[in-house]
Amino acid sequence: MGLFQGLFAATLYAFCGVAMTITNKWIVTTWEFRASNALLFGQMAVSSVVLQALWRKRLVELPVMDWNTARFVLWLSLCYLLNVGCALAALARTSVPVYNMLKRLAPFPTMLVDFAMRGEKFPVSVQLSVLTMVCGAVIGGNGDLDFNRSGYVLALMSCCLQALYLVLTSRVHDVGLSSHAIMYYNSLFSLPVLTLLVLCFEVPMLRAYSYYEDPVFLVCLAACLTMGSLLNFSLLHCTTSNSALTTVVVGQVKALVTTILGFFLFGKVNINATGLLGIALNTAGGVAYAIAKHRHRHSG
Repeated sequence: MGLFQGLFAATLYAFCGVAMTITNKWIVTTWEFRASNALLFGQMAVSSVVLQALWRKRLVELPVMDWNTARFVLWLSLCYLLNVGCALAALARTSVPVYNMLKRLAPFPTMLVDFAMRGEKFPVSVQLSVLTMVCGAVIGGNGDLDFNRSGYVLALMSCCLQALYLVLTSRVHDVGLSSHAIMYYNSLFSLPVLTLLVLCFEVPMLRAYSYYEDPVFLVCLAACLTMGSLLNFSLLHCTTSNSALTTVVVGQVKALVTTILGFFLFGKVNINATGLLGIALNTAGGVAYAIAKHRHRHSG
């Protein structure tokens, strides 16, 4: 049962991750909807309403938190908001293949955080695969003809925040909160912050937006909000059912799929042969990393 649950959680996270990246790219580029805080607010609201309904039906448990647990969840919520905000902004400024190339660097800060917080050391095979991904990203950036400095910086910031988010998720789970409870309280703590951000920065943008009556946009927006909630749950479920590192490995698989789809779904990717070489090297490093982590986990 434990093996099946872990496999299901990993598969669900991979599927939701691919669908979410494609849907977000569609929203922020094809439909030019740039109110990222409003999108996050909708996703958090949907998550909290659904979980509240499941709790009332006694299908999930939402235990009362003590102050120590609340502090962890507050930090978790902050990391989540910053991570997703940076990711959405980066996705609006870069192509899907380049975005995935940069997001594939997430294991590097994850390793640094694990070493700093737990003193964990990693085998040479893991270190070499991460180095390959970093080299591929550097080469790919040199071949990106649509190079956007802010997009690259935001994507790298998202990688660092994702690493911290995954480690904090594992620690919150260790103190007794389930993935449902983490997701619920993360949503509740995020909503006031997002409300303030929307009111301060995005109300004029929302008022001026002109596609609210387009049924295709509404379907896309509904899918984005729904997939956002599912991705939140699947990310937490994968991390708590497996580990933070397993979640990162699954992230390499979904990044490979979305990289391939990105070359075909959103028009021409403006990148030269050097950039393609960098993306290929970065992808190979991601695959090697997943294999190295799998072997290390089973050999240990």
